[in-house]
Amino acid sequence: IRTEGQSSNDSAELEGLLPWLSWLRSLINRIIQKKMGLTGYEIVWDVTREMDIEKQSNAIKTAVGSAQITPNEGRDMRGLPPDPAPEADQLGVLTATGWIPLAGSAERVQQSHEASLQPKQVSDGGNKPTPKGADEGGDGAPPTGGSPSPAPKKKVTIKTAPKPTINPARVSPPLNQARDGMAIRLELWFKRMARTAEGYKIPDVSKAAGDDIPDIEGIVDSIMAEMDWASLVDVVEPDLLAASIEGASFGLVDFEVTDHALISECNTIARDYAHKRAADMVGMKWVDGELVPNPNAKWRIDETTRNMVRRTITEAFEQETPISEVIAKLESTHAFSGARAKLIAEQEVREAQIRGNLAVWIKIGAIETFDWVMSNDHDKDDMCNGFAEGSPYPLEEAEGMLDATHVGCLCILRGRDVKGISW
Repeated sequence: IRTEGQSSNDSAELEGLLPWLSWLRSLINRIIQKKMGLTGYEIVWDVTREMDIEKQSNAIKTAVGSAQITPNEGRDMRGLPPDPAPEADQLGVLTATGWIPLAGSAERVQQSHEASLQPKQVSDGGNKPTPKGADEGGDGAPPTGGSPSPAPKKKVTIKTAPKPTINPARVSPPLNQARDGMAIRLELWFKRMARTAEGYKIPDVSKAAGDDIPDIEGIVDSIMAEMDWASLVDVVEPDLLAASIEGASFGLVDFEVTDHALISECNTIARDYAHKRAADMVGMKWVDGELVPNPNAKWRIDETTRNMVRRTITEAFEQETPISEVIAKLESTHAFSGARAKLIAEQEVREAQIRGNLAVWIKIGAIETFDWVMSNDHDKDDMCNGFAEGSPYPLEEAEGMLDATHVGCLCILRGRDVKGISW
Protein backbone atom coordinates (compact mmCIF):
# COMPACT_ATOMS: atom_id res chain seq x y z
CA ILE A 1 0.00 0.00 0.00
CA ARG A 2 1.39 3.38 -0.98
CA THR A 3 0.89 6.21 1.45
CA GLU A 4 0.17 9.77 0.43
CA GLY A 5 3.62 10.76 1.66
CA GLN A 6 5.30 8.13 -0.54
CA SER A 7 3.39 9.35 -3.60
CA SER A 8 4.36 12.94 -2.85
CA ASN A 9 8.02 11.98 -2.48
CA ASP A 10 7.98 10.06 -5.77
CA SER A 11 6.33 12.98 -7.58
CA ALA A 12 8.81 15.46 -6.11
CA GLU A 13 11.73 13.28 -7.17
CA LEU A 14 10.41 12.94 -10.73
CA GLU A 15 9.61 16.64 -11.06
CA GLY A 16 13.09 17.56 -9.90
CA LEU A 17 14.71 15.26 -12.48
CA LEU A 18 12.65 16.35 -15.51
CA PRO A 19 14.49 19.62 -16.29
CA TRP A 20 17.85 17.85 -16.10
CA LEU A 21 16.64 14.93 -18.21
CA SER A 22 15.33 17.38 -20.79
CA TRP A 23 18.69 19.19 -20.91
CA LEU A 24 20.63 15.92 -21.12
CA ARG A 25 18.34 14.60 -23.90
CA SER A 26 18.90 17.78 -25.91
CA LEU A 27 22.69 17.50 -25.45
CA ILE A 28 22.87 13.82 -26.43
CA ASN A 29 20.62 14.33 -29.46
CA ARG A 30 22.80 17.22 -30.60
CA ILE A 31 25.86 14.94 -30.40
CA ILE A 32 24.10 12.08 -32.22
CA GLN A 33 22.60 14.21 -34.98
CA LYS A 34 25.23 16.93 -35.49
CA LYS A 35 28.54 15.42 -34.42
CA MET A 36 27.87 11.83 -35.51
CA GLY A 37 25.69 12.77 -38.50
CA LEU A 38 22.91 10.32 -37.58
CA THR A 39 20.03 12.69 -38.30
CA GLY A 40 17.44 9.91 -38.22
CA TYR A 41 18.14 8.93 -34.62
CA GLU A 42 17.33 10.47 -31.26
CA ILE A 43 17.25 9.48 -27.61
CA VAL A 44 13.97 9.68 -25.68
CA TRP A 45 13.54 9.23 -21.94
CA ASP A 46 10.64 7.12 -20.71
CA VAL A 47 9.53 9.44 -17.90
CA THR A 48 5.80 8.87 -18.37
CA ARG A 49 5.62 5.66 -16.32
CA GLU A 50 3.17 6.18 -13.50
CA MET A 51 4.37 5.11 -10.05
CA ASP A 52 0.88 4.67 -8.63
CA ILE A 53 -0.44 1.19 -9.50
CA GLU A 54 -4.06 2.27 -9.94
CA LYS A 55 -3.16 5.21 -12.15
CA GLN A 56 -0.75 3.02 -14.11
CA SER A 57 -3.50 0.47 -14.73
CA ASN A 58 -5.89 3.15 -16.00
CA ALA A 59 -3.20 4.57 -18.27
CA ILE A 60 -2.42 1.12 -19.72
CA LYS A 61 -6.13 0.43 -20.24
CA THR A 62 -6.50 3.70 -22.15
CA ALA A 63 -3.42 2.98 -24.27
CA VAL A 64 -4.64 -0.51 -25.16
CA GLY A 65 -8.16 0.75 -25.88
CA SER A 66 -6.94 3.48 -28.25
CA ALA A 67 -4.65 1.23 -30.34
CA GLN A 68 -1.44 2.71 -28.96
CA ILE A 69 -0.14 -0.60 -27.58
CA THR A 70 -1.21 -4.26 -27.77
CA PRO A 71 -2.73 -6.12 -24.80
CA ASN A 72 0.48 -8.12 -24.38
CA GLU A 73 2.54 -4.94 -24.36
CA GLY A 74 0.24 -3.66 -21.63
CA ARG A 75 0.71 -6.89 -19.68
CA ASP A 76 4.48 -6.57 -20.04
CA MET A 77 4.30 -3.06 -18.54
CA ARG A 78 2.59 -4.60 -15.51
CA GLY A 79 5.19 -7.37 -15.29
CA LEU A 80 2.69 -10.06 -16.36
CA PRO A 81 3.41 -12.95 -18.79
CA PRO A 82 2.05 -12.63 -22.34
CA ASP A 83 -1.36 -14.04 -23.18
CA PRO A 84 -1.13 -16.87 -25.78
CA ALA A 85 -4.28 -15.73 -27.64
CA PRO A 86 -3.44 -14.32 -31.13
CA GLU A 87 -5.55 -11.22 -30.46
CA ALA A 88 -3.30 -10.27 -27.54
CA ASP A 89 -0.53 -9.32 -29.99
CA GLN A 90 -2.81 -7.14 -32.13
CA LEU A 91 -3.68 -3.48 -31.83
CA GLY A 92 -7.33 -2.71 -31.16
CA VAL A 93 -9.81 -0.07 -30.12
CA LEU A 94 -12.30 0.07 -27.26
CA THR A 95 -15.85 0.63 -28.54
CA ALA A 96 -19.26 0.57 -26.92
CA THR A 97 -19.41 -3.19 -27.62
CA GLY A 98 -16.01 -3.96 -26.16
CA TRP A 99 -12.41 -4.25 -27.37
CA ILE A 100 -12.08 -4.99 -31.08
CA PRO A 101 -8.81 -6.07 -32.79
CA LEU A 102 -7.85 -4.05 -35.83
CA ALA A 103 -9.32 -5.66 -38.92
CA GLY A 104 -11.22 -4.75 -42.04
CA SER A 105 -10.90 -1.46 -43.87
CA ALA A 106 -12.03 2.14 -43.73
CA GLU A 107 -15.05 1.23 -45.84
CA ARG A 108 -16.46 -0.68 -42.86
CA VAL A 109 -16.86 2.60 -41.04
CA GLN A 110 -19.28 3.84 -43.70
CA GLN A 111 -21.04 0.48 -43.94
CA SER A 112 -21.67 0.31 -40.20
CA HIS A 113 -23.24 3.77 -40.21
CA GLU A 114 -25.42 2.96 -43.21
CA ALA A 115 -26.56 -0.29 -41.60
CA SER A 116 -27.61 1.58 -38.46
CA LEU A 117 -30.05 3.64 -40.52
CA GLN A 118 -32.02 0.69 -41.91
CA PRO A 119 -35.57 0.38 -40.47
CA LYS A 120 -36.44 -2.77 -38.57
CA GLN A 121 -39.59 -4.81 -39.25
CA VAL A 122 -42.01 -4.54 -36.37
CA SER A 123 -45.00 -6.64 -35.37
CA ASP A 124 -48.51 -5.37 -34.82
CA GLY A 125 -47.51 -4.63 -31.24
CA GLY A 126 -44.46 -2.75 -32.37
CA ASN A 127 -42.16 -4.82 -30.13
CA LYS A 128 -41.35 -8.18 -31.77
CA PRO A 129 -40.25 -9.02 -35.34
CA THR A 130 -43.05 -10.23 -37.62
CA PRO A 131 -42.80 -14.03 -38.12
CA LYS A 132 -41.89 -14.92 -41.69
CA GLY A 133 -44.87 -16.09 -43.66
CA ALA A 134 -47.45 -15.04 -41.10
CA ASP A 135 -49.57 -13.64 -43.90
CA GLU A 136 -48.11 -15.72 -46.74
CA GLY A 137 -48.93 -19.25 -45.70
CA GLY A 138 -45.75 -19.83 -43.82
CA ASP A 139 -45.35 -20.92 -40.21
CA GLY A 140 -47.92 -18.37 -39.12
CA ALA A 141 -51.58 -19.06 -39.96
CA PRO A 142 -54.16 -16.50 -41.12
CA PRO A 143 -57.05 -15.74 -38.81
CA THR A 144 -59.90 -18.25 -38.86
CA GLY A 145 -62.76 -17.43 -41.14
CA GLY A 146 -61.15 -15.89 -44.22
CA SER A 147 -58.23 -13.96 -45.62
CA PRO A 148 -55.87 -12.22 -43.21
CA SER A 149 -56.73 -8.66 -42.34
CA PRO A 150 -53.96 -6.10 -42.96
CA ALA A 151 -51.90 -5.20 -39.95
CA PRO A 152 -52.53 -1.71 -38.61
CA LYS A 153 -49.93 0.80 -39.72
CA LYS A 154 -47.37 1.64 -37.09
CA LYS A 155 -44.86 4.46 -37.06
CA VAL A 156 -41.34 3.10 -37.39
CA THR A 157 -38.59 5.14 -35.75
CA ILE A 158 -35.24 4.88 -37.46
CA LYS A 159 -32.38 4.94 -35.02
CA THR A 160 -29.50 7.03 -36.37
CA ALA A 161 -25.90 7.30 -35.31
CA PRO A 162 -25.09 10.24 -33.00
CA LYS A 163 -23.62 13.27 -34.67
CA PRO A 164 -19.83 13.29 -34.40
CA THR A 165 -18.53 16.32 -32.46
CA ILE A 166 -15.22 17.93 -31.60
CA ASN A 167 -15.62 19.27 -28.09
CA PRO A 168 -12.80 21.36 -26.56
CA ALA A 169 -14.19 20.72 -23.06
CA ARG A 170 -13.94 16.94 -23.41
CA VAL A 171 -11.87 15.27 -20.68
CA SER A 172 -10.24 11.88 -20.17
CA PRO A 173 -7.48 10.42 -17.97
CA PRO A 174 -4.78 10.84 -20.69
CA LEU A 175 -5.81 14.46 -21.27
CA ASN A 176 -5.79 15.19 -17.53
CA GLN A 177 -2.37 13.59 -17.21
CA ALA A 178 -1.00 15.57 -20.17
CA ARG A 179 -2.40 18.86 -18.83
CA ASP A 180 -1.14 18.37 -15.29
CA GLY A 181 2.22 17.08 -16.46
CA MET A 182 2.77 20.02 -18.79
CA ALA A 183 1.78 22.48 -16.07
CA ILE A 184 4.38 21.02 -13.69
CA ARG A 185 7.13 20.91 -16.30
CA LEU A 186 6.37 24.43 -17.52
CA GLU A 187 6.45 25.83 -13.99
CA LEU A 188 9.83 24.22 -13.35
CA TRP A 189 11.13 25.53 -16.66
CA PHE A 190 9.83 29.05 -15.90
CA LYS A 191 11.61 29.04 -12.53
CA ARG A 192 14.83 27.98 -14.19
CA MET A 193 14.53 30.70 -16.84
CA ALA A 194 13.75 33.33 -14.20
CA ARG A 195 16.96 32.43 -12.41
CA THR A 196 18.95 32.92 -15.60
CA ALA A 197 18.08 36.62 -15.40
CA GLU A 198 20.51 36.80 -12.50
CA GLY A 199 23.26 36.42 -15.07
CA TYR A 200 22.40 39.79 -16.55
CA LYS A 201 23.42 42.93 -14.67
CA ILE A 202 20.82 45.65 -15.14
CA PRO A 203 22.60 48.99 -15.54
CA ASP A 204 22.09 51.59 -12.81
CA VAL A 205 21.03 54.45 -15.08
CA SER A 206 20.69 56.80 -12.11
CA LYS A 207 24.48 56.94 -11.99
CA ALA A 208 24.92 57.41 -15.72
CA ALA A 209 25.86 61.02 -16.31
CA GLY A 210 23.37 62.91 -18.42
CA ASP A 211 21.21 59.84 -19.03
CA ASP A 212 18.00 59.60 -17.07
CA ILE A 213 16.07 57.56 -19.68
CA PRO A 214 16.94 53.85 -19.52
CA ASP A 215 17.11 51.73 -22.67
CA ILE A 216 14.17 49.52 -21.73
CA GLU A 217 14.14 47.58 -25.01
CA GLY A 218 17.86 46.94 -24.78
CA ILE A 219 17.48 45.62 -21.24
CA VAL A 220 14.53 43.41 -22.22
CA ASP A 221 16.42 42.05 -25.24
CA SER A 222 19.39 41.18 -23.05
CA ILE A 223 17.24 39.42 -20.44
CA MET A 224 15.34 37.44 -23.11
CA ALA A 225 18.63 36.46 -24.75
CA GLU A 226 19.73 34.84 -21.48
CA MET A 227 16.83 32.38 -21.69
CA ASP A 228 17.18 29.08 -23.54
CA TRP A 229 13.86 29.10 -25.37
CA ALA A 230 14.76 26.16 -27.62
CA SER A 231 14.94 23.90 -24.56
CA LEU A 232 11.20 24.37 -24.00
CA VAL A 233 10.43 22.39 -27.17
CA ASP A 234 11.57 19.11 -25.58
CA VAL A 235 9.71 19.99 -22.37
CA VAL A 236 6.24 20.35 -23.91
CA GLU A 237 6.31 18.05 -26.95
CA PRO A 238 5.57 14.74 -25.11
CA ASP A 239 2.42 16.17 -23.50
CA LEU A 240 1.27 17.74 -26.77
CA LEU A 241 1.73 14.37 -28.44
CA ALA A 242 -0.29 12.53 -25.78
CA ALA A 243 -3.15 15.04 -26.08
CA SER A 244 -3.14 15.00 -29.89
CA ILE A 245 -3.22 11.20 -30.04
CA GLU A 246 -6.05 11.14 -27.49
CA GLY A 247 -8.00 13.58 -29.67
CA ALA A 248 -7.40 11.35 -32.67
CA SER A 249 -8.68 8.36 -30.70
CA PHE A 250 -11.94 10.21 -29.99
CA GLY A 251 -12.56 10.51 -33.73
CA LEU A 252 -11.52 6.93 -34.43
CA VAL A 253 -13.88 5.55 -31.81
CA ASP A 254 -16.77 7.80 -32.95
CA PHE A 255 -16.51 6.31 -36.43
CA GLU A 256 -15.67 2.82 -35.13
CA VAL A 257 -12.49 2.73 -37.20
CA THR A 258 -10.69 -0.63 -37.06
CA ASP A 259 -8.37 -0.28 -40.05
CA HIS A 260 -4.77 -0.58 -38.85
CA ALA A 261 -3.26 1.54 -41.63
CA LEU A 262 -5.80 4.34 -41.14
CA ILE A 263 -5.21 4.45 -37.39
CA SER A 264 -1.44 4.54 -37.96
CA GLU A 265 -1.79 7.45 -40.41
CA CYS A 266 -3.93 9.44 -37.96
CA ASN A 267 -1.41 8.87 -35.17
CA THR A 268 1.38 10.04 -37.47
CA ILE A 269 -0.54 13.24 -38.18
CA ALA A 270 -0.94 13.75 -34.42
CA ARG A 271 2.80 13.36 -33.93
CA ASP A 272 3.53 15.87 -36.67
CA TYR A 273 1.22 18.39 -35.00
CA ALA A 274 2.93 18.00 -31.61
CA HIS A 275 6.39 18.35 -33.19
CA LYS A 276 5.41 21.52 -35.06
CA ARG A 277 3.38 23.13 -32.28
CA ALA A 278 6.14 22.68 -29.68
CA ALA A 279 8.40 24.81 -31.89
CA ASP A 280 5.65 27.34 -32.67
CA MET A 281 5.20 28.02 -28.95
CA VAL A 282 8.62 29.65 -28.78
CA GLY A 283 8.53 31.33 -32.20
CA MET A 284 10.55 28.67 -34.02
CA LYS A 285 10.11 26.03 -36.71
CA TRP A 286 11.93 22.90 -37.86
CA VAL A 287 14.02 23.14 -41.03
CA ASP A 288 16.12 20.08 -41.92
CA GLY A 289 16.10 18.96 -38.30
CA GLU A 290 17.19 22.35 -36.98
CA LEU A 291 15.20 24.92 -35.01
CA VAL A 292 15.16 28.31 -36.73
CA PRO A 293 13.19 31.53 -35.99
CA ASN A 294 9.61 31.59 -37.27
CA PRO A 295 8.13 35.11 -37.28
CA ASN A 296 4.76 33.72 -38.40
CA ALA A 297 4.26 31.35 -35.45
CA LYS A 298 0.87 31.68 -33.72
CA TRP A 299 0.15 31.97 -30.01
CA ARG A 300 3.81 32.36 -29.02
CA ILE A 301 4.54 32.35 -25.31
CA ASP A 302 7.96 33.94 -25.82
CA GLU A 303 6.41 37.17 -27.14
CA THR A 304 3.92 37.26 -24.29
CA THR A 305 6.76 36.73 -21.84
CA ARG A 306 8.72 39.56 -23.47
CA ASN A 307 5.77 41.94 -22.97
CA MET A 308 5.45 40.94 -19.31
CA VAL A 309 9.19 41.40 -18.71
CA ARG A 310 9.09 44.79 -20.42
CA ARG A 311 6.21 45.90 -18.21
CA THR A 312 8.00 44.76 -15.05
CA ILE A 313 11.25 46.53 -15.98
CA THR A 314 9.42 49.72 -16.98
CA GLU A 315 7.49 49.82 -13.69
CA ALA A 316 10.69 49.19 -11.73
CA PHE A 317 12.41 52.22 -13.26
CA GLU A 318 9.31 54.42 -12.97
CA GLN A 319 9.06 53.61 -9.26
CA GLU A 320 12.82 54.06 -8.84
CA THR A 321 13.16 50.51 -7.55
CA PRO A 322 16.72 49.77 -6.39
CA ILE A 323 18.60 47.75 -9.01
CA SER A 324 19.25 45.03 -6.42
CA GLU A 325 15.49 44.45 -6.14
CA VAL A 326 14.64 44.47 -9.84
CA ILE A 327 15.72 40.88 -10.46
CA ALA A 328 13.78 39.62 -7.43
CA LYS A 329 10.73 41.48 -8.70
CA LEU A 330 11.21 39.93 -12.13
CA GLU A 331 11.30 36.41 -10.69
CA SER A 332 8.02 36.94 -8.86
CA THR A 333 6.15 38.35 -11.85
CA HIS A 334 3.26 36.51 -13.52
CA ALA A 335 5.48 35.80 -16.54
CA PHE A 336 7.25 32.99 -14.66
CA SER A 337 4.46 31.91 -12.29
CA GLY A 338 2.83 28.56 -11.72
CA ALA A 339 -0.56 30.10 -12.47
CA ARG A 340 0.60 31.04 -15.96
CA ALA A 341 2.07 27.58 -16.49
CA LYS A 342 -1.34 26.04 -15.71
CA LEU A 343 -3.15 28.39 -18.10
CA ILE A 344 -0.75 27.59 -20.93
CA ALA A 345 -0.95 23.84 -20.28
CA GLU A 346 -4.75 23.88 -20.25
CA GLN A 347 -4.94 25.81 -23.53
CA GLU A 348 -2.29 23.79 -25.36
CA VAL A 349 -3.63 20.37 -24.32
CA ARG A 350 -7.15 21.42 -25.27
CA GLU A 351 -5.98 22.66 -28.67
CA ALA A 352 -3.93 19.51 -29.29
CA GLN A 353 -6.89 17.19 -28.74
CA ILE A 354 -9.05 19.36 -31.04
CA ARG A 355 -6.50 19.20 -33.85
CA GLY A 356 -6.01 15.45 -33.39
CA ASN A 357 -9.75 14.88 -33.61
CA LEU A 358 -10.08 17.10 -36.68
CA ALA A 359 -7.22 15.24 -38.38
CA VAL A 360 -9.29 12.04 -38.16
CA TRP A 361 -12.33 13.78 -39.68
CA ILE A 362 -10.24 15.00 -42.59
CA LYS A 363 -8.46 11.68 -43.10
CA ILE A 364 -11.62 9.56 -43.05
CA GLY A 365 -13.32 11.96 -45.47
CA ALA A 366 -16.87 11.05 -44.41
CA ILE A 367 -17.90 14.43 -43.01
CA GLU A 368 -18.78 16.99 -45.68
CA THR A 369 -20.08 19.92 -43.61
CA PHE A 370 -20.13 20.92 -39.96
CA ASP A 371 -21.88 23.39 -37.66
CA TRP A 372 -20.08 25.82 -35.36
CA VAL A 373 -21.96 25.52 -32.06
CA MET A 374 -21.51 28.27 -29.46
CA SER A 375 -20.40 27.17 -26.01
CA ASN A 376 -22.40 28.21 -22.96
CA ASP A 377 -19.35 30.07 -21.61
CA HIS A 378 -19.67 32.96 -24.06
CA ASP A 379 -20.61 36.08 -22.12
CA LYS A 380 -19.97 38.60 -24.89
CA ASP A 381 -20.21 38.81 -28.64
CA ASP A 382 -17.08 37.92 -30.60
CA MET A 383 -16.09 36.19 -33.82
CA CYS A 384 -17.69 32.95 -32.62
CA ASN A 385 -21.15 34.53 -32.89
CA GLY A 386 -20.55 35.13 -36.59
CA PHE A 387 -19.18 31.62 -37.05
CA ALA A 388 -22.28 30.11 -35.44
CA GLU A 389 -24.69 32.22 -37.50
CA GLY A 390 -22.96 31.26 -40.75
CA SER A 391 -23.21 27.49 -40.22
CA PRO A 392 -22.87 25.06 -41.90
CA TYR A 393 -19.37 25.14 -43.39
CA PRO A 394 -17.39 22.77 -45.64
CA LEU A 395 -14.98 20.69 -43.59
CA GLU A 396 -11.98 22.16 -45.39
CA GLU A 397 -12.69 25.52 -43.68
CA ALA A 398 -12.42 24.10 -40.15
CA GLU A 399 -8.66 24.52 -39.70
CA GLY A 400 -8.70 28.15 -40.83
CA MET A 401 -11.58 28.95 -38.48
CA LEU A 402 -9.78 27.34 -35.54
CA ASP A 403 -6.67 29.37 -36.38
CA ALA A 404 -8.72 32.58 -36.43
CA THR A 405 -10.67 32.07 -33.21
CA HIS A 406 -9.71 33.52 -29.83
CA VAL A 407 -7.56 31.83 -27.20
CA GLY A 408 -9.59 29.68 -24.81
CA CYS A 409 -12.50 29.12 -27.23
CA LEU A 410 -14.79 26.27 -26.12
CA CYS A 411 -17.11 26.23 -29.13
CA ILE A 412 -18.05 22.83 -30.54
CA LEU A 413 -17.65 21.56 -34.10
CA ARG A 414 -20.57 19.26 -34.91
CA GLY A 415 -20.71 17.18 -38.08
CA ARG A 416 -23.83 17.86 -40.14
CA ASP A 417 -23.62 16.19 -43.57
CA VAL A 418 -21.93 12.81 -43.50
CA LYS A 419 -21.71 10.66 -46.62
CA GLY A 420 -24.64 8.26 -46.69
CA ILE A 421 -26.07 9.51 -43.38
CA SER A 422 -28.72 12.11 -42.62
CA TRP A 423 -30.33 13.36 -39.43
